Amino acid sequence: MIKHIKWLLPLLLFVSCNKILKKGDDVVEEIATHQTRKRVVKNLPIHVELDRWAKQFKGKVIKKGRSYHIKSADDIFLGKVYKSKNRTVITTFPLIEKKVVNPLLNGKLLPNAMYKVEHNVFVTDKYRRVLKAYTDVIPKNKIQRESLRNISEKSLSKTQGRIKGSIKNNKATPINLQKYVAEKQGRKGVDHGGHLIAHSLGGNSGAINIVPQLGKLNQGAYASIERFVRTQRKHIKHYEVDLVYKGRKKRPSSFVQSFDFYGSKKEMEKLAKRNPALKFKKVRSGVRSCYRAIIYHSNG
Repeated sequence: MIKHIKWLLPLLLFVSCNKILKKGDDVVEEIATHQTRKRVVKNLPIHVELDRWAKQFKGKVIKKGRSYHIKSADDIFLGKVYKSKNRTVITTFPLIEKKVVNPLLNGKLLPNAMYKVEHNVFVTDKYRRVLKAYTDVIPKNKIQRESLRNISEKSLSKTQGRIKGSIKNNKATPINLQKYVAEKQGRKGVDHGGHLIAHSLGGNSGAINIVPQLGKLNQGAYASIERFVRTQRKHIKHYEVDLVYKGRKKRPSSFVQSFDFYGSKKEMEKLAKRNPALKFKKVRSGVRSCYRAIIYHSNG
């Protein structure tokens, strides 16, 4: 009898110490035992996530079949949300009107989601951080940053609620989004608010496309690859940026840029000479061959 009680005590202790804690928008399950303690993140159902977003922005969530249509308070269509296997998919677009960024790109991002923003795709992890950004279409005409300065780089519209304090009585607080990201999520005086996909490559001005990035990297090797992709756009079929994080930190620890180049080997050799960290090899892509290039950047 005593022998059985001896085995039951740890089990009873385990059951009694289980508790569910609600923290922010995530549910954290804290499992405590007499030996170890671990935390497991459980994300909320998609309809709950969308209802909270709608309440914050005074928007509308309309269920249509297996998908949800998202509209603004002014009944402007913002995008569609649906489930695809284990991932949430959001199809949307950069601007809802001239110089007003789509709030779906600035509100709190959905976890384990894929945001399809015209030709750009952003993939988030369970902590709502962007893990990957890529595009298969490089625009013919360079998008001048000057034409976008009054969007999110200099002044947030009333729809941009991902930045704390930017919404108060539906009025925006003027803020430099890149500076905010660099200082609040990164290292003040060292980081820039770097674009994952540059404007010149078709990137948007939403907070989804801006992360803390080492200043010298943003204006150095990272920008060098972007210039190559822009000037060689006719020969580029896929451009991608992968992000690596440590733990639950919002600041990426490193970036990996990669692209498929259908031009000459000579051009790749010139680029590799300017960027010694770049590696490339010839691969088969469909019926054609191309050079697959990859370069790793430490974020300091």
